[in-house]
Amino acid sequence: MRVIEVMPADAGWMLRSDAIENALFFRSGASAESAAVRLAQGLAQAGESARVSIFIRDGSLARQFVVPFLGRLRPIAAPPLASLGTPSDRGPVGPGAERIASAV
Repeated sequence: MRVIEVMPADAGWMLRSDAIENALFFRSGASAESAAVRLAQGLAQAGESARVSIFIRDGSLARQFVVPFLGRLRPIAAPPLASLGTPSDRGPVGPGAERIASAV
């Protein structure tokens, strides 16, 4: 699991993570937090979970959350509509279909 932290810096806010080479600096905490969430979402899409920790000016932890990797979603393969044929090609279906077929 990757670690992403937002913490106060001298002239604003710093985002640091083991997922990026250098720390990023922001003037506002909201901008730093938004960037942290986007980084965590990008890591999750790339196959890694991330723990995001947000610290306030006094150094205490304001909030912490995990953005999990949920796995890749595979598309559901549906047969092409043409392969199903028309209702008359398939004949009667469902309960009692044999009685309907024999009556025709």
